[in-house]
Amino acid sequence: SIKIKSLDYSTAVANKLITTFDNTPNYIKNIIKQISPNLKGKPIKVLFNAMYGVTSECAEMFAKALKLENFHIINSETDPYFKNILPCPNEESLDDFKKQVTKGRYNIGIACDADGDRIGIIDEKGEYHGCNELIAIVYYYLVKYRNLKGDIVKNYATSIFLDKLAETFGQKCHETPVGFKWISSKMEETDAIIGGESSGGFTIKDYTPTKDSMLAVALVLDAMATINKPFTKILQEVKNFCGYISTYKEGNIEIKNKKKFLKMINKTSPNFSYKPTKVLNFDGKKYVFEDGSWICIRFSGTENLIRYYLEFPTEIECERNLKAILNFIKNAN
Repeated sequence: SIKIKSLDYSTAVANKLITTFDNTPNYIKNIIKQISPNLKGKPIKVLFNAMYGVTSECAEMFAKALKLENFHIINSETDPYFKNILPCPNEESLDDFKKQVTKGRYNIGIACDADGDRIGIIDEKGEYHGCNELIAIVYYYLVKYRNLKGDIVKNYATSIFLDKLAETFGQKCHETPVGFKWISSKMEETDAIIGGESSGGFTIKDYTPTKDSMLAVALVLDAMATINKPFTKILQEVKNFCGYISTYKEGNIEIKNKKKFLKMINKTSPNFSYKPTKVLNFDGKKYVFEDGSWICIRFSGTENLIRYYLEFPTEIECERNLKAILNFIKNAN
């Protein structure tokens, strides 16, 4: 048998064999460097949902540093089981949070996932918003109100909202495969000022090359403080600015026969409303239509699921093409 030498932690610390280091204060200072002075002391009423993860301490330090007296934190205790709730800031996980935001008459509700790289927003009316809209708002704010100039980077599954916004500003929106390493790489290559993905995270130029939910919190609140409008009014301003009207949907379904599905999708396409003008092959397929509408179908990199995303000008077109996708997957199963 192998003998493993061990030592009590407190003894090791006392003998200077272990040195503790906490970089959180510097982390918060660096985030504050990325925003304007406009947020400090603003009476924005915020309900922050830490989802029993790592962001509660950072959020508290952030609010204290900026004198945000109406910044209230819930679900701040650490729980390895997350109270049996999926600690993911998507709409399905935030039903109760919506009610808390509206009941408390908060200006905004912000939820961060357990490891602090994704974010979801509940507006003052209790409606959910993901990163398709958050990236657009932050990019609009950085260009129009902070006078920055540069492109956007997104992955294949993210909304054309960003394409339309970049085009209106005379810039370009670059697409990458799914995976933040591709976004970071493309941002460096193109000197883009923001990059992100629909699944919940983004970063900006000259910051860490990965998604960070506390940075996102800071930038969204900074945009609200500077533009001085409710979240819903800012979002509508951005949509009006670039003429965005489309409906975006996403979902996933378990796949039983991956080989059969791959064989089918390489030979034929789902029965869409009309034929795509372009088909992109990457870690899945993306069908692009003449009016810019699109459908993306890909395998999850972490689960036995097929993920699908689609965006069309109307809800009816989305539903019609969603039905075609689900029928196609059903036939493969």
